[in-house]
Amino acid sequence: MCAALLCATLWYFAREKPQRFPGEGTIVEFVREGHGLSVFGGPLAKRTELVAMEQFEPFQPGLSPDDASGHYGQADRVTAAKNGKECAEYHNQYGRITLCEEETADGWVYHPLYFYPYDRRPEVFLRGAIISHLRSRPNEETVMFFECGVATPFMHAVITRGGLTEVVWEDSRDLRRRSDTSQCTEK
Repeated sequence: MCAALLCATLWYFAREKPQRFPGEGTIVEFVREGHGLSVFGGPLAKRTELVAMEQFEPFQPGLSPDDASGHYGQADRVTAAKNGKECAEYHNQYGRITLCEEETADGWVYHPLYFYPYDRRPEVFLRGAIISHLRSRPNEETVMFFECGVATPFMHAVITRGGLTEVVWEDSRDLRRRSDTSQCTEK
């Protein structure tokens, strides 16, 4: 019993506390916690000021694989529904884009866009102010992007061994609004 209490106490004090850094430009704040870096856009921040949104064009999240084929044409590949997930895969000059319909265990359905870039250098996708806050050559790091007034990130990017391996862009209709709008104003 005492050993479990000691382990729990050591774990509590060994946890990395969130580190907050002032933002730059339209970014209000950076928060580092463990292997994650949260980027909080200010009231005037545009997504294009955070990431290279042109790499997704013309694709956007929010469509089922069937709807995507009607909107973007026939997919390069469609994966059959498995474990509540079905996807349509496309390619553009920047990478592989997968539009999915996913269902959670409680029946909630959402439609994220997954992006797997051909050029995995983070600086090709992330803007300079964000690059300067990344850890140097982490084993894995997740960068989460928040818009003003939104409690859940609209996008996250996974960097593995220095390379950008995956980006997940959520449909705006699936994001939860913050209850306190002062959270996105500059202090």
